[in-house]
Amino acid sequence: MKKMTQIVLPCFYGVVLMLFLVSCDRATLESFIKRMSSPGEEPTNFTEIRANIPIIPIQKGELKIIAVSTGNGLNQFAQDIKKTLNKTFEQNPESAENFCVLHQGGRIDFPTTAKKIRFGEMVDALDGLQQINEHYSGKIQSILYLTDNANIPDDLDNELDPETLIVPFSWKKSNINLTVLTTKSCVPWNIVEATCISLEDVNKVVTQLENELNIFLK
Repeated sequence: MKKMTQIVLPCFYGVVLMLFLVSCDRATLESFIKRMSSPGEEPTNFTEIRANIPIIPIQKGELKIIAVSTGNGLNQFAQDIKKTLNKTFEQNPESAENFCVLHQGGRIDFPTTAKKIRFGEMVDALDGLQQINEHYSGKIQSILYLTDNANIPDDLDNELDPETLIVPFSWKKSNINLTVLTTKSCVPWNIVEATCISLEDVNKVVTQLENELNIFLK
């Protein structure tokens, strides 16, 4: 019986995976492959960092929030980001209703178009999430966040304050999904168990962003 189980279970999971891949559209499939092939490097004290993050109760809502930082690191992709977002808003007008732009100093704008976004500021990546959480308190179902990881230290083991991760990790514990597209490392976002995609190649940014928006807004 044990031997039979060892044979049947791998076959069963293989069939399930095959059915999933066959049923996926191209955008979903490309994103799945990207995530599976780029799991990200974990800091030495990954478990310890996570264990020291305080959790706060956050009520889950129904809104799908698209948030864009005006951070300097995104400036290289400015035209592609604005063009792709505006195309999405034209095809799905409801998505523009929950669109917000994060600025330096904690200011948030709520435009209905991405045409006038000006990148080049220093926007704290984690503080921006705090601002979103306060504004949409109790209304968030999921978030798609474009950022350049500003003010997140490179030395996560020794310099990262676990309390700065309270909001994204509390979202995770409340089943509020966070998807991050960043110009820097995905490792900080792996700590809070967010879905993360690295925007590395200027020639692929439009495809990456379109894929994630299609998946996010389904």
